[in-house]
Amino acid sequence: MEALATSKELPWNAREKPATYNPVQTKPGENQFPMPYSFVDWWSPRSMLLCCCYPAFWCINGRGNPCAGGNSVDITDPSIWKEALAQPTACPDSMKGVWWLKDNLAHECLICLHDAEWSGDFNSAGTRGIARMRKRMDTLWSREQSAFGKVLQAAATLRSGEEAWVGGLFNFDIGKGQQLDAPVPEWGFKISEDEYWKAFYYANPGEPRGDDIYYMYKWIRVMRPDGSTTAAFEDFKSRCTMPDPNANCGTSWCSCWPAGLSMEQRLQSMNVLCSRQSMFMRPERFTQGQGSSEKTPLQQAMG
Repeated sequence: MEALATSKELPWNAREKPATYNPVQTKPGENQFPMPYSFVDWWSPRSMLLCCCYPAFWCINGRGNPCAGGNSVDITDPSIWKEALAQPTACPDSMKGVWWLKDNLAHECLICLHDAEWSGDFNSAGTRGIARMRKRMDTLWSREQSAFGKVLQAAATLRSGEEAWVGGLFNFDIGKGQQLDAPVPEWGFKISEDEYWKAFYYANPGEPRGDDIYYMYKWIRVMRPDGSTTAAFEDFKSRCTMPDPNANCGTSWCSCWPAGLSMEQRLQSMNVLCSRQSMFMRPERFTQGQGSSEKTPLQQAMG
């Protein structure tokens, strides 16, 4: 209960939803996604650079099994989430399903919170109260098929202790969230039932540049907990299957094909997704650490 009391005391009103959605990392300038040596295609979600090393990543990510199914899945096929969505979960209803991290250029694409640990005092609908979420980073979290994506998945698989987890708080009463495992908390703002905006700030409120955002993307629900897709799924699918608007004759075979592109074009190509990604589900995660089976005070009050 001490953690819950602390979460209630957080300065939830210190920030309000940004007036406009502006994913600054997708545009050239001060806040653009860092792309050193970008004349070599290490940054595209469809990059084949270092593909000769993929078997090593498959072994790591498959926990010694290079043939593990999660190493390469068709991320545009909703049925790959069927088993995960059918598992028992402590996830509140408002956060169930599969979410697209739209405009997140870090080669992480879809996420499902059904295997996360949930605690706090909140109703099961996820519309009232404050919830603390704690999730392992190596499961129900898709990464691109590129070397960049495989390195991220391998790092998530190899991490241990608290470094293997990511956590945050959801204040369902006011539609805000905070991720506190950084010097400057990352904020989430509810826009609708199926959309949040996540914003990364240079500094805390009241400090120099405390209101300046250097990274911003959307959480958009593309699948409901019953396995049906939302209207946004078609937008997501088209982003995975569309041709790269800046592709040239060297794209499929030469890692230096972007050398003649402007930074704006490279960032545009970085936001074109790949339909093959890694996504692992470990069934044991659903039977461990799902929190107390007893109802919280708010859940008891709500019946």
